[in-house]
Amino acid sequence: MFGVDSRQVALLIFLTSMVWTPYRAYSQADQLRMVFWDDQPNENLDILNEPWDGVFLLTSYASHATHKIDRSGRLRGFFLDSKREKVPGGSVLLGHYTLQPIPPYAEYGVAGEHSRHEGLDLFGDSINIAISPADSHGTNDTSRITARVYIPPLVTLDEPAFINLREIPYTPIRAGTIIRWNADTLNQNQVKIILEFDPESTQNEYIFKGRARRKTKSVRYIATNDTGLYTLSKEDLRGFPINSYINLSVARGVAIQLENRERKFLFYSYTVVACGVQLKNKN
Repeated sequence: MFGVDSRQVALLIFLTSMVWTPYRAYSQADQLRMVFWDDQPNENLDILNEPWDGVFLLTSYASHATHKIDRSGRLRGFFLDSKREKVPGGSVLLGHYTLQPIPPYAEYGVAGEHSRHEGLDLFGDSINIAISPADSHGTNDTSRITARVYIPPLVTLDEPAFINLREIPYTPIRAGTIIRWNADTLNQNQVKIILEFDPESTQNEYIFKGRARRKTKSVRYIATNDTGLYTLSKEDLRGFPINSYINLSVARGVAIQLENRERKFLFYSYTVVACGVQLKNKN
């Protein structure tokens, strides 16, 4: 999977499938299983089975369901005991945000009024992370674990552009269609692109007049360098029915392990943007 030292590990994302609008969100556990893959994207990798003493995350998800992009942010985390159960565990600093326990759950987040835009200002910068575990008496341990990590900027999707016309309800794609996003020359990890055809989605039920469920779900994972440009090939579109509604996602991120002699923690961050497209021609 990934290394056990404190170096950055390749991490990136695939999430989202569609119903109508808005996009159907996967649970956090489902997201994690889809995020952490390298050479075998179809392998079910549940990173929570690793013996972490805590997991902390900074994530952002955006959809082009309308002309105005809808982007959310999330800063969360938790400490784990030897039984893999969430427990109160100390203090956590992510950038300028201090994560605190959220009662009645043993989960950590930003204190005060909940916002859908937590942590968005941390993307595109290097941030300091400091985790101070608690000892058996509940006081902060002196073994403070720190790291500094670069968080790639929020990914934006420039092409294919959103279309909302009665005669063209979905943005058309075909072999040769260009996917264009904001490149990040500092990002050492690859960008991940996912194409997903869900025969049970409302859109495909409508397009295929109730016969979509006879078709097979198709998912294509693509890894490419963060150059801001990728051209879909005929091979990329193999297995997708003509005229099918496809959920297209572009994502990038980073993960690091923080550790001392006694404990190890996982921090990961990702940004993903998704849009709905329709396959008009594979050639």
